[in-house]
Amino acid sequence: MGRPTTTLVVFLELSFPVIITHRFTEAPEPLVCASWLERMISEIPLISIVDDDDMVRAATDTFVRSLGFDSRTFASAESFLQSSALLKTRCLILDVQMPNMSGIELQERLSNLGFEIPIIFVTAYPDEAVRHRALQAGAVAFLLKPFEAYGQRFVDCVFKALKEDRRSAP
Repeated sequence: MGRPTTTLVVFLELSFPVIITHRFTEAPEPLVCASWLERMISEIPLISIVDDDDMVRAATDTFVRSLGFDSRTFASAESFLQSSALLKTRCLILDVQMPNMSGIELQERLSNLGFEIPIIFVTAYPDEAVRHRALQAGAVAFLLKPFEAYGQRFVDCVFKALKEDRRSAP
């Protein structure tokens, strides 16, 4: 028979409902609980979504939040680059074809600026040369809309990206 445990269950209403459960081997002091909870909340990864299609952006946002992550959405590469989310993003879900600056160009710009944010590309227009270029430059995945962008493969890619997060910034 193992040692008795205390289970702490916390219900949070952030921008989405979250349930955090943790088992302590001994009854925790209130200060330990508060410290643990603060660490858990601050560690919810931010996933940024850049796509010029409003419906795709909203659907991806909903899906990412349903997985328990925080997310921010952007209609253009330029708006992402100008946001405070740039410094906090742990995974970037990025459309390939967008006006002004493409997803591939944003990937290159981020690299030139010294950011190593794991990127999952999504596209409705598959092109093998673009796919090869994105993956060679370090993208985690290159998924096709809509089928691969909202299934188990997408979920696996998000977790892989978060595991590979190298988060370096100038």
